[in-house]
Amino acid sequence: MHPAGDLQVTFVNNSASRYFVDESEGCDSCNIYSDAKNYCQNNYPDHCFPKVIMPGQSVVLETKFKFVMKAIAINADSLDKFCGNTNEGITNKCTWVKIFHNDHLATTNKTCTFIIK
Repeated sequence: MHPAGDLQVTFVNNSASRYFVDESEGCDSCNIYSDAKNYCQNNYPDHCFPKVIMPGQSVVLETKFKFVMKAIAINADSLDKFCGNTNEGITNKCTWVKIFHNDHLATTNKTCTFIIK
């Protein structure tokens, strides 16, 4: 169990070079699909979430929206494969997404720290 507001994600024997981090309302499948489309279209500003981070980097998620329940980190290399395959359905998301989420964002300031090792 991670402390509220903190999440350390460790990828073991994983070749991914980038990770896509975003906030979530709690509906994993629809949020992942929306995030994937934004990622494929490069439709996200650098100064806020979602964003792409590299191994060894840490990033802090802070949101003022009370409906945000989770923070997620997705294997961006898998998303690259998704972007290139127009026939891939979201029902097959488990084959291309490695997702880690924190269900316990701090209730006071809604922050979450990802540390990708």
